[in-house]
Amino acid sequence: MSDEYVSNLDVRPEDVVYTDRRKWLLNLAKSAASSKIHLLLNAGEATINSRYLLDRLVMLPIFLLIRIRRGSVVQTGTGLRNVEHNSMWVTRVLLGMASVVTWRDDQSRRAVGLGGVQPDWGFFEGEPSDIIASRQSVARARRLVLSIRGDRTPPSKGWIEQTWDVLNAEGISAVVVCQVRRDEPRLRWLAAQLGADYVGWDADADHAEQEAQVRAVYAGATWVVSDRLHVLVAAVTEGCVILPWLPDRGEKLARTLAGAGMTYDFARALPRAFERNSSFSGQHPESSRAVSESTCTTHYDHSRRNGGDHVQGSTILASTRFRRATAAPDPSARSSQEGRVHPS
Repeated sequence: MSDEYVSNLDVRPEDVVYTDRRKWLLNLAKSAASSKIHLLLNAGEATINSRYLLDRLVMLPIFLLIRIRRGSVVQTGTGLRNVEHNSMWVTRVLLGMASVVTWRDDQSRRAVGLGGVQPDWGFFEGEPSDIIASRQSVARARRLVLSIRGDRTPPSKGWIEQTWDVLNAEGISAVVVCQVRRDEPRLRWLAAQLGADYVGWDADADHAEQEAQVRAVYAGATWVVSDRLHVLVAAVTEGCVILPWLPDRGEKLARTLAGAGMTYDFARALPRAFERNSSFSGQHPESSRAVSESTCTTHYDHSRRNGGDHVQGSTILASTRFRRATAAPDPSARSSQEGRVHPS
């Protein structure tokens, strides 16, 4: 774990940071054996393999010590990639001792058979609803923000040409942003291919500074295209509407966005996606931003609290469904996920 990564964790002077997992496990076991503690497990996407299973088996006696001393174990914000694995029972047994279990997608919940579904932690970041709503009264540029993974096959020449045609036909400006440093070579290439502006990652900028920079870009954009989950999440929390123009490898995007009441349906032909998009077809983009932000935010609030006035109905924007739900905002429930610039 790099110093750059730690810089974004808001670590306090009295906090102890372990960069060696073995040392952390040893001290965790000592604490669990001697006092009442509360353990919050890491969030994110997990792959069930031999390393994962060994780690869980090592944690088993620690879980037992925590529960014996009436402490608590909390797992929230997690998704499982290969839910068909025949060792799922290990996860089921271990989490049976947890006090709180929630998943960021329903597939993981059904596979384990424990807990509920709540949106990914990243959805609790971003500007409050009233600030985003106030932006709608200001005339905004028609802008699309793009960010793609650097560890996968680059978009084809046909995809580049279709995207370029849509942007030019509709008078939409494009900006490519870097939210994960290792993606930068691919993103520079994409910006050059599209003739788009580029917002990179300065060599001396840490994670917190880069997050502030990319969020400012999302706040000034109307649409977002990405195959990185937390680019989409961060952009949505700043008011963007998702365009599903990139393949969803492993259906990670669809699974996780569904946990927040949205769908991601990869549009294989850009012109078809363009025709289905009410924002492009005449609806003022600012009204699309207002709808997407308000429906997402109320759904997250409803995930945290029951009760309140329910708003019914739904709307489809760019093949992305935002279900209106409910409940007054609960500022105390806003949480910070480990490392806010998420490399997912």
